[in-house]
Amino acid sequence: MTGPAAWLGAYPKRPGAPLILPGATLAEALGGQPHRRPPVLDPLLAALLPLLAANLTQAQIGARLALSPSAVKHRARRLYAALGVTNRVGAVTTALACGLLEEPGSEP
Repeated sequence: MTGPAAWLGAYPKRPGAPLILPGATLAEALGGQPHRRPPVLDPLLAALLPLLAANLTQAQIGARLALSPSAVKHRARRLYAALGVTNRVGAVTTALACGLLEEPGSEP
């Protein structure tokens, strides 16, 4: 099975279980094609990507970047606009697809 159904089928049923995608990258499993050219991101916005991918809350991200939660929310919206998405999942998926983020466990 390939495509989004394979990814959803691989989603862990229990908290803390590892996400295993047999033979496909997350971008491929979600049906995305890599972008030819990744968008150019402001370094302040690019710093949000790994923190969003780590599923940290706005307060946790703010604490790490010395920002208020509302400043994190504003930067996240700017990041979503730059990537052409509307939410955190779209941002992380797009960043993976165009090479702005590396998948967990991949070799650098």
